[in-house]
This record gives sequence, structure tokens and C-alpha cells, in this order.
Amino acid sequence: MKKIVGMGLPIVLLLLYLFIGWIVADQSLIAKQKDLTTSPSEFGIPFDDVTFHPSNDQDINLKGWWMENQSSRATIIWVHGLDSTRDSNMDLISDIYENGYSLFAFDLRGHGESEKVPMGAGVYEHRDMLGAIGLVKTRAPEDPIILFGVSFGGALAIIAGDEDPMIKGVISDSSFASIPELIEEEVAARTSMPAWGAGLLKPGIIFAAKWFKGADISKVAPAEEVSKIRFPIALIHCKDSERVPFSHAERILELAPEDTVTLFISGCDHAKGYEETTSEYVKFVLDYMDNRLLN
Repeated sequence: MKKIVGMGLPIVLLLLYLFIGWIVADQSLIAKQKDLTTSPSEFGIPFDDVTFHPSNDQDINLKGWWMENQSSRATIIWVHGLDSTRDSNMDLISDIYENGYSLFAFDLRGHGESEKVPMGAGVYEHRDMLGAIGLVKTRAPEDPIILFGVSFGGALAIIAGDEDPMIKGVISDSSFASIPELIEEEVAARTSMPAWGAGLLKPGIIFAAKWFKGADISKVAPAEEVSKIRFPIALIHCKDSERVPFSHAERILELAPEDTVTLFISGCDHAKGYEETTSEYVKFVLDYMDNRLLN
């Protein structure tokens, strides 16, 4: 009897550990809600409101803006960061539009005006990206596509970079190398759990996300996916970023395709490169896109 009781205690502790991991994973996969505060019309950009669906998931509605440039050289799919919205970088979007590009900016699932469903830390959002690519190919079937994302969006741009032959470029600003490395900081930022507690719960959080949410976040690793891309990409990162340390960019670069170009900026915080070095940033982006369209 004592032996049975002794065996029961570890099982109870394990179940408790997994239960807490499930609670933390559940809380962490809910986006912090932000409303859109501007629109392309305020920047003189004509646009259509668009509703579309993730790949293979017609039950989820995603919202976006189709901004067609009549002299378009290519279409840029713009992807925002975690807890952000499609209007978060309208100044940059305007700069790109004025230089002869169409753009499609959309809210990832759980964000902005898209359907308020749980996130997938990159797993589900990959389907959102495929849905956006399909939408752009319908709207502008002859246009080359360039993926451009910031932070979480930058990671998604890398992960989706090899998904379609019409994709001719990837610009990734402030991407992480892999999700598991950021669990402690991100969980602490998104829940009441301190970073040290999230560290202890890390295996349980990963297990719970996979088995109860269907999101295997252990495999969300742009540093591993980048080698699949068949052309040079553009990497941007703030060297002083605390949220996603510069070492993440260095690791992505190590495995990036040959002739990948970089803009690594000193003295700026996470994903603030455009704000800190606007002219240099825009020139770097435009030069990269020009070069990709010549190939």
C-alpha cells in the first residue's frame, strides 16, 4: 500500500506540472488586443478592405488591405509583429508604395480586425501566410511577391519564404532564431508568471501547446528554415534589442542563403530600425527589392 501511495505522488505532481503548463500556454497564446488607429487613405493610398482565410481553414476570417499600385513592379506582403496590427508601420508602407510597389497588409489571426482565435506561435500563422500568398496571386497573378515582416512577422516571412515560386524576396526585420529560446521572456511579458517560473515550466509549456493546442512550437525555428530559401534574403536587426537579442540575427545569418544582405543597426531597441535610421533603412529595403527583381 505504501508503495502504491509512493508511486501516486510523482504522478500527481506530474499531472499538476502539466496542468500549470497548459494554463500558461493557454494564456500565452492569446493576443493582446489593439485597435487599428489609421488607414492607407490617411497616407493618400487607395485600398480595398479584404476578407480572406488561412490555407485549409475556411472557418477563420482574416482581414487585410489590398493597396494596388497601378505601376506596380511587385507586390509586398506586409506582416506585423506579435500583439500588433496591420497599420503599425504605415509610414514605411507609404514609402514602399510611393516607390512603385503594391502591398497587401493583413492582421494575423487573433490580432486587429481578424477573427479572435488563439494564436499558434508561428504554427497556425504559417497557414495565415499561405492564405495571404494565395490572395495576392489572385489579385495580381503576374506580380512577383516579396515577403516583408517585422519581429514575429519577420520570422513568419522566413518560414514561408520557400512556399511559392512567385516569392522572389524576403525581408526580415528583428526575427528570432527559434521560439523555445524566448519562452521565458515572452511568457513573463504575456502572463503573471515570472521569467524564472516560465523557465521551470518550459518543457510543460511546449508539451501543452503541442498536445492540447496542436501547436508544436519546438519546431518554430527560422534559423533552421532559412536554409530552404533558394535566393538571398535581407536581414535587419537592432544590435541593442533586448526582446530578441542580436545573437538571434547572427545565427540566422550563419545559415542564410549566399549573398544575403544585412542592415545591423547600433543604438536602437527591438524593431525600431526604421524609426532610428529612416533614410538608410528605406534605401536598404528598396535596393534589395530592386536587386531581387533583376534576377
